[in-house]
Order: sequence, then structure tokens, then C-alpha cells
Amino acid sequence: MVVPAQVENSSPILLVITEAYVEAGEVVTSGGTTGKGKYVPFTDEGELIREVKFTAKATNQSAYPITLFSVAIQNPAFLSDEVMIVGLSRKSEPDEHWADLKYVMKPQDALTFSATLYIRERKNGRELMDHLSDFRLKVLVIMYESKRATIARWQDDSDELGVRGTIGGGIDDSEGLLTTVSYVYPKSARRGD
Repeated sequence: MVVPAQVENSSPILLVITEAYVEAGEVVTSGGTTGKGKYVPFTDEGELIREVKFTAKATNQSAYPITLFSVAIQNPAFLSDEVMIVGLSRKSEPDEHWADLKYVMKPQDALTFSATLYIRERKNGRELMDHLSDFRLKVLVIMYESKRATIARWQDDSDELGVRGTIGGGIDDSEGLLTTVSYVYPKSARRGD
């Protein structure tokens, strides 16, 4: 099942998400990792989880090349205050210096990216499938090359997620991009059912 996701763009912003979709896969049982070796935070062994693919199109509205950006994926109606952050940058060769950053997007460029995550099938008596269209994507951080040929940073003013702590790792969903996923710890340690 594929449904549109909600998009929240701050203003003014260098990069906007123009469209986003959520695709739900089959239900599987969590064992801490899935058969594909993906870690599933905030789940217990034997809990039902579902593979959920997020696909979005972003547009660089600026005159600056973007080297990295991150997007928050939220669903307060289902996940409460649990948040997933997807970061995108270009893959680099092992011998490349950090200063040789490759651009994710050139000025006025568009990019389609995706990330596949594993999410609990049920939480607080609610079913994930009943809340697929409640997922919301929002740009959190943008790193770009400024006029002075230095790397500048834009960050959403409402971003308080970093202080809550994260766990995560890399996934290989977007061609030629290094895609990382961080799961932000909930504000409270108490988990739903």
C-alpha cells in the first residue's frame, strides 16, 4: 500500500521537500534484527514489525551546492514522540579527504531519495496501517557551500531532537548516496504496548 506523506517545509529554506510517499510492506517478527540484518530500535524480540519505505523528492532552491541534509520522519498520532532522522550525503572513496566533499545536490537541482525502515505494527493500541498517511517529513539540517567556498550550516530552529540522543546506522537505499538513519530516543523511557 502506497500513500502520500505530509510535508512540512520551514520558510525561508534552501531545500524543500516537494512530495513524499509512504509504502508499507509485509509484517514480520522482530528478533532485534530482521532477516536483512537491519537493527530495529525500540522493539522487543517476537514483536510484529513492518517494513516501511519512505520516498521523497527534494529541490535545492538556492544558488549553493548542498553537501548534506537530514530529514525528520514523525508520526505523532502513532509513534508519539519517537522520531527517525534520515541523513543523506555522497559516498566517498576510502582515500578521499574530508575536504573533498561531493555535492548531494547542485544549485536548482532536484533529487529523489528513499529510506526503508522497520516500524512496530502496533503501539498504544493503535495499528500502523491506520496511521500511514499521518507520517510527516521535515528538513532539519542542510550543509552547503557558501559564497566564501566554506561549508555553512542551516538548522531548523525547532530542532530539539539532538539533545535526546540517537542510535542508528547506514542503509543502502538511494543510489550513489550514503544514507544514514538515526532513531531519536523518546522523551520518556516508557514504551507503548
